[in-house]
Amino acid sequence: MAVAFGQDVTCRVTQVVAEATIGVCERGGRSLARRARDSDAILAGRAWR
Repeated sequence: MAVAFGQDVTCRVTQVVAEATIGVCERGGRSLARRARDSDAILAGRAWR
C-alpha cells in the first residue's frame, strides 16, 4: 500500500486466461510489484502499519 498510496498509478489488463483477468499496475514505468521489493518501500510499509 505504501508503494502506491497518493501516487499516479496506471493499471492495464495484460491477458485473460480461463476467465481470469491478469493485469499490471505501474507508477513511473515500473511495476508496483517490483517497487514493493525496494528497501525504502518495505521500510515505509512497516512504519505505516
